[in-house]
Amino acid sequence: FKLTFPENYHAEHLVNKPVTFHVKVQKVEEVDQPKLTDAFVKKELHMESEKAFRKHVEESMRQQEEDIERKRREQELFDILRKATIVDLAPELVAEETRAVFDEFQSQLSRQKIELKDWLAQQKRKPEEVQKDFEERASQRLTLRLCIQKLINEREIDIPEEEMKSALE
Repeated sequence: FKLTFPENYHAEHLVNKPVTFHVKVQKVEEVDQPKLTDAFVKKELHMESEKAFRKHVEESMRQQEEDIERKRREQELFDILRKATIVDLAPELVAEETRAVFDEFQSQLSRQKIELKDWLAQQKRKPEEVQKDFEERASQRLTLRLCIQKLINEREIDIPEEEMKSALE
């Protein structure tokens, strides 16, 4: 069969060039998708019935949508608060928070088993650019934290210890 190499192909000398592939089919297989029956659901999915499984999936999807919407609204509120807050941040405070942002990022890369230099190369970013991004994120986090603390103090909001533990868990 014939194809044309795509515009964004990594070997520039082959971009938009036609190519013919000669293939030999070794085997043809078919995927057998099981019917969603009460018996299948009980045996494979460990639920009482097909109807219960569908209800579970529907509730799970609804919960995910609600979580996404709640996080979107929360982020929107945080953005509004941050933009409405004027604060003069000490450079030492920003530097400390920037280190915390960097440490969190390093941990994330470590969990994904990616080296920072490899990530930089993959993203085509320079260390100075990433440092600037981290400083901006640190400033935003500090501004928001100070804003929320001010609101808590002004409104005399007291969060019970049990509620705080529950939220943290």
